Amino acid sequence: MWAAGELLEFGGDFNNFITSNGLQKQEGVIFRHLLRMILLLAEFKQICPPETTEDEWRTELDEITDRLVESCRQVDSTSTDKTLEQAEKTSEIL
Repeated sequence: MWAAGELLEFGGDFNNFITSNGLQKQEGVIFRHLLRMILLLAEFKQICPPETTEDEWRTELDEITDRLVESCRQVDSTSTDKTLEQAEKTSEIL
């Protein structure tokens, strides 16, 4: 399942995404998946693909991250903020 991408296609509306796809029983799993995706994007920012510039790469990933963060904060802002703290620590380590 392409949860993060499809959520973005739903304009970041988590509830609409969940109900439209009949995923109410998997809502928690999908939310945790999105939080892990935020962490993964923080790691991806460290390595730029050869076909783009570092600024373009980071800008694109920052835009995706911001949209996912906004969606996740609507669901559970505390968990989202903890994930952002962890992502910041990951960026400092790398």
